[in-house]
Amino acid sequence: MSIQVKAFNYFGQNLLQIAMPIGGIGAGCMCLNGHGGLIDFSIRNKPDTTAMPDAHSHGIAAFALLHIKGRKPITRLIEGPLPVEKVYDQGLQNQGYRKGGHEGLPRFDHAEFYAQYPFGHVLFDDEEVPLNVQVTGWNPFIPLDAKNSGIPCAIMQYTLHNPTKKTIECELSYHLSHFAQGKAGEKSGRNSVIPGKGVLFTNNDPPNAETFGSGSLTVIGHKPKIKAMWLRAPAWKFESLTALWREVSEGRFTENEGSDREYDGRNGGSVLVKLKLAPGEHVTVPFVITWYFPNVHETVGAVKTCDCADGCCGDQPAWHPWYATQWKDAAAVANYVHENYQSLLDRTSAFTHALYSSTYPDPIIEAIGFNLALLKSPTVLRTDKGNLWGWEGCFCQGGCCHGSCTHVWNYAQAFPHLFPELERTLREGELVRSMDDTGHVAFRAALPEGPAPQNWHAAADGQLGGILKLFRDWHICGDDDFLRRLYPLAKRSLDYCIQTWDPQRKGALFEPHHNTYDIEFWGPDGMCTSIYCGALQAMAEMATYLGEKNDARVYGNLARKSAKYLEKHLFNGQFYVQKVMWKQLRAGKDFEQSIANARASGNRELADILRKEGPRYQYGGGCISDGVIGAWMAKLYGVDSPQNAASIRKHLKSIFKYNFRKDLYRHACLQRPGY
Repeated sequence: MSIQVKAFNYFGQNLLQIAMPIGGIGAGCMCLNGHGGLIDFSIRNKPDTTAMPDAHSHGIAAFALLHIKGRKPITRLIEGPLPVEKVYDQGLQNQGYRKGGHEGLPRFDHAEFYAQYPFGHVLFDDEEVPLNVQVTGWNPFIPLDAKNSGIPCAIMQYTLHNPTKKTIECELSYHLSHFAQGKAGEKSGRNSVIPGKGVLFTNNDPPNAETFGSGSLTVIGHKPKIKAMWLRAPAWKFESLTALWREVSEGRFTENEGSDREYDGRNGGSVLVKLKLAPGEHVTVPFVITWYFPNVHETVGAVKTCDCADGCCGDQPAWHPWYATQWKDAAAVANYVHENYQSLLDRTSAFTHALYSSTYPDPIIEAIGFNLALLKSPTVLRTDKGNLWGWEGCFCQGGCCHGSCTHVWNYAQAFPHLFPELERTLREGELVRSMDDTGHVAFRAALPEGPAPQNWHAAADGQLGGILKLFRDWHICGDDDFLRRLYPLAKRSLDYCIQTWDPQRKGALFEPHHNTYDIEFWGPDGMCTSIYCGALQAMAEMATYLGEKNDARVYGNLARKSAKYLEKHLFNGQFYVQKVMWKQLRAGKDFEQSIANARASGNRELADILRKEGPRYQYGGGCISDGVIGAWMAKLYGVDSPQNAASIRKHLKSIFKYNFRKDLYRHACLQRPGY
């Protein structure tokens, strides 16, 4: 079998580093690993990954088996060899009863991963297996179609090809733990048949409970044999899978219709398809996993809206994922995927073909594909009101740094260009829900959407970047009403930035300004001032379009003043620098006090260093890679920034000259070295 269009293949040790998210935007996901199995079931509206050696998921087993009939039957787990690096998990964690439990089954001898996001292909090879076997994991990814790109499902599409001169009879089956258990664990699981399609997993928890939900396992285009419930063995959890293996490997898979009764022991369901392949024939069998967990009780950064004690408002969900407004349960999601499968596949394939057949250099295409996967990861959430919300990233069992952080999400360009309607909800979050009457934008938005606490400083790069992004989003959607509605709020935001960081209107940010490096820059710098320059020009152009002549004049003049300041005071002939200062600033007295406090506490050494070198963590005369980020934003968004183009090009060359390293092996880094 061949992979159509360009693909990037990985094998050997590289397979350990692969976990491709398969799920809907804001709907959660599970990951296809480099060996062809599913891991990291982050389907309950928060991360749940096994990225660290001591992390473990909720005991979910998900795996496919191939049984080839004949005088010498062959049965294989359709995954590549278990890496020796995973022995830690097997020896110290699993013991056959905690995690998946199927890891010890006979596997294929070799696996190779081919990346064509959103498709992940794994090709298998085994000298004893007479078929060519491939699995393709995916979820619909259709630009401009947020609904169909937000389906809570994972599709595992297995393709078998018979290269021999003999007809081969075989059975292909998929097996999945009951992953929709309620508060009571395995006992609370309910299993039933979806006629002609597969298994439905439910629980009997209250409809408002966070654990309430459902899941399903179905097969498209083939009539399966359905085992709606595994053997419920209360002693050892591996007994259920042992019984399952014996049935499949001996060719005596038995069906049942599940049960509503409570049983001890491991719970799950299976579907099996009988196949007969003539010489040269191939067949594709898509298995579909869907999930549905409509209630979220967790809030992050939300302002309390009542005076009552915690918990007195009852066990009501704080919010619901967006997909809960479109489907009623996992069975409805499965039916939708079945009915629209070919269209979803064709439209997703069209996007993939466009990207991977483009003339961009291979490293660019590879990087684009890998970074797009973030859109389908647990980093991204979408509420029932349709609004996007994101973490900065994810830990194994929780989000890291909440609130669609304005300066972190400044860098993201996939949503505005591929799913612009979702990106525009972030502008609403910044300017409508996270800004106070003074123009201060809380750079971390609340979840669920609502007023954000105004108890910390603003982020200069994030708040100014929001002005540029408003210009971009307006140009992408062409909706003048969108601009008219948000323009007064953007003006308030920009005026706050001027008053706070450039009170003398010199065209640069002087007063301490917080930024994405989690520090404050003291004194004007090329990075944040380039964003300032671009934001001023963007505001002037939006004002001109709306007929706000005075605003256009004021902001346009300050933008040109900013460009001149950058050129005269911050460009050293090679790149833009920072002029570190504190004595001349309004905030200087606060820094003087910090020096006095250090000396008063007996830390004379620190006081002397601060007096001599000034505020911590400044980059001063260094060449920072983000030094012209505002000019990049302006160019990308179509803003006619007045910043000097020749100097920008010199700075870009200097970034490569001074900052590029083939590796960081000899580089000393004591702050966040894991990055």
